[in-house]
This record gives sequence, C-alpha cells and structure tokens, in this order.
Amino acid sequence: MASSTPDPQWPFSLDRYCVSEDYGFILPEPLAELPPYYQPWMDLARHATDLIHTHTLRSRVHQMPQLDASFLQSHRELRLAHLALSVVTMGYVWQEGENGTAKVLPRNLAVPYWEVSQRLGLPPILTHADGVLANWRKRDREG
Repeated sequence: MASSTPDPQWPFSLDRYCVSEDYGFILPEPLAELPPYYQPWMDLARHATDLIHTHTLRSRVHQMPQLDASFLQSHRELRLAHLALSVVTMGYVWQEGENGTAKVLPRNLAVPYWEVSQRLGLPPILTHADGVLANWRKRDREG
C-alpha cells in the first residue's frame, strides 16, 4: 500500500552521494594539489616510486610531521588526500618487498589516513576509487 506522506528524500539528489549525472562515480575534475599545509603528503606521494627504489620512503615518512586532516574541507580535497596517503602507505608497507613488509604504520601516517578514510567512507587502503575514479586528467582540457 502506497503512503501518501511525502518522502523527505525527494527530490532525489545525486550530489548527496557525490555521484555525477555526467560522470557517474568518476570524480569530475579531480584536484591536482592540496592546500600548502599538506605539501609533505603530496611530496611523498609524487616521489614515492623513486623513494621506494632508493629504500628511503620509510625514513622520509618518519621525518614527516603529523598533519591535521580536519582542515580538509571539500570532497575533492578529501579524495586527493586519500589518494596521496594511500600511495604513501602502500609504499611504506611494501618498500622492501614481500619479505620486508612493515607490520605497523607510524602514527603520523596512520592517524590522518584513518581520519580521511572515515570521512569518505572508504577503507584505509588503495582502492579503485583512488587509483582510477579520482586519478585522471583530460589529455585535451577543451575536449
């Protein structure tokens, strides 16, 4: 039996779920930079491949300050932060390969990663949402 009481959810909005009518679950125009306060995360994420290759990522993470994730304001900032922290975390864990995996993350990485993950409703691990849906650029900005 149908209810005559209006549903408070209508009109339905995809924005509430960060879903785009044009792009679906792909994040439209993902950010390439976070505010300057978060530069340590971005520097490590951008150079993760080289730092892993030279076996210096873990020591650089230990030198990184613990940053407060609560200053991230928008969904797009949170998504880029999650991507950056995911890359750094996976590099930290796997830097020495299968026989040298890190069993514990340092607090300055684990705490903000957990906080950002909780705010997004994503697990604290590199996901498809990070590596694909929020990590793309148009080859032709006009196209």
